[in-house]
Amino acid sequence: IAFLGALTTLTWCIKPLYGFLTDLVPIFGLRRKPYMILSSLLATGGYIGLALWGTSFSSIALFSIIISIGLGFADVIVDGFVVERSSPNTLGANQALCWRAKGCGILFASLFSWLILQRAVFSSVLTTSPMTSWLLIHFPASFSTQMIGQINMLDIRYLLLFTGLWPVLTLILSMSLREPTS
Repeated sequence: IAFLGALTTLTWCIKPLYGFLTDLVPIFGLRRKPYMILSSLLATGGYIGLALWGTSFSSIALFSIIISIGLGFADVIVDGFVVERSSPNTLGANQALCWRAKGCGILFASLFSWLILQRAVFSSVLTTSPMTSWLLIHFPASFSTQMIGQINMLDIRYLLLFTGLWPVLTLILSMSLREPTS
């Protein structure tokens, strides 16, 4: 587990490279928006991959790294937007607001995830759904009703799929960003 944590942390250690990439390699003349869209797709793909195919250490590591790259890239891009759009007088306050929002989001997500898993929300509501039947047939190694302690494995997989929807929200919001072309 510590090795997996170290692997995903490495992707955050190279965040300056993400910044250099967005600054030096514009896509369609844009430096932020296309990378925000790409990072959202990476994070969403990572969560979906983890939910559907995360059955071995190597697959869990791979999808966790993809998620970390997507989230780290998005973090750099948001910081870039804040720096570009803030005046010297408001820069510190705007960056602090971003960090507070991120911290609140992490706290909310952690508490919400714990509550969902403890109450078996997904398995109690979706066990008989056609989607669950389809997932159990097509992804039997990942989707099962096996219990790990008091937690149903089905709840963990659905939670990962649900979490993968949040970067989609970022993707949708990214489409409305206005950025001057280079």
